[in-house]
Amino acid sequence: MKVCTKCGIEKPDEDYYKVRPDKPWRRSVCKECHKAYQSERYHADIELHRKANRIYAENYRKAHPDELRAYRRAWMRKRRSA
Repeated sequence: MKVCTKCGIEKPDEDYYKVRPDKPWRRSVCKECHKAYQSERYHADIELHRKANRIYAENYRKAHPDELRAYRRAWMRKRRSA
């Protein structure tokens, strides 16, 4: 059991994200408070996040054209047969 530094409520260790998967350490902020913070941060500047996502997607498409082509072909075959 540990106390969240944001809400001040004592919660079990499972209610905290791990710092690293291979270590037993947990973050100081509980999952609920962390999710609320991330949501607040995202909605505070949603266009910045959308722009970053568009850039990431564009770079991914340029770097993996063969994988995307195979995925689209498989998707179309599945769709036509249904």
